[in-house]
Amino acid sequence: MTRPNLLCAALLCLAACGAPNSLDLCHASCDANKRCGVITDAQAANCHTDCDNRRGQLQDGDAMDDKNCKNAGDVRKLLLDCVHQECNKIQTCLNAVDRTCIAR
Repeated sequence: MTRPNLLCAALLCLAACGAPNSLDLCHASCDANKRCGVITDAQAANCHTDCDNRRGQLQDGDAMDDKNCKNAGDVRKLLLDCVHQECNKIQTCLNAVDRTCIAR
């Protein structure tokens, strides 16, 4: 799996809620992929457009996760922290985040 796909998978696995929202995480993933040289400027612009186009879907996922998981915001915050790390540390960080839902 490529780095952009892994970052997207992290986002989709989370589809989270709370402090940072899934839209924030989507945009941060686009930025990280561009910063790390995985995608071009044009691809990054398209990535941001895709995030914006999925806003409603991401918000719905956030609401569902907030309803069901008391740790959803914490998980999303950890994932967001990962994508802001140095390029060679992002994937290891993402893999280390426990995405287990703690039920309400």
